[in-house]
Amino acid sequence: MIKNIISRRYSSALLELIKKDDLPHFENEIIALQTILKDEPEIEKFLVSPIVENDHKSEIISLLIKESETTEVLLNFLNVLVDKERIFFISDILKEIIRQVHQKLGIFDFDLKTAHDVDEKTIGNIKKFISKYVNGEVIFKQTIDPHIRGGFLAYNDELAINASIRNNLDAMKREF
Repeated sequence: MIKNIISRRYSSALLELIKKDDLPHFENEIIALQTILKDEPEIEKFLVSPIVENDHKSEIISLLIKESETTEVLLNFLNVLVDKERIFFISDILKEIIRQVHQKLGIFDFDLKTAHDVDEKTIGNIKKFISKYVNGEVIFKQTIDPHIRGGFLAYNDELAINASIRNNLDAMKREF
């Protein structure tokens, strides 16, 4: 719970500094940083370690920013996280930044669970169905869940749609 509060506050504060026109470029910078941290988990372990001095963490951050050619705003933000001893939450904060950027751009991220891999036409139909409930672009992170016999589950922080066969059968049982 505390990590969610910290992530939201720091993300909101950072995004106040970014102009709306610059949000897509800034999103790419954040995604690049997430990719680096995912591909090189030792870097994140180093940054979140309580044993490592803050000066060393700032040096690594400077090197990361130089490598990925990101803006100075991001460099300063990451250094603030180090100074305030919030770098421990870097992964959560980066995810929250992406979520808030998408929110500002009218993009809705959904987790989509299906019984098996589905084709692009089916994905398009599901997006069209969900678009009835949201006003903006829909993006899916798809996972396969063998417990779903058919249909789909789509959800994010604000909306959950259960269009699984099991849910539809249960609804029919309740009606009769």
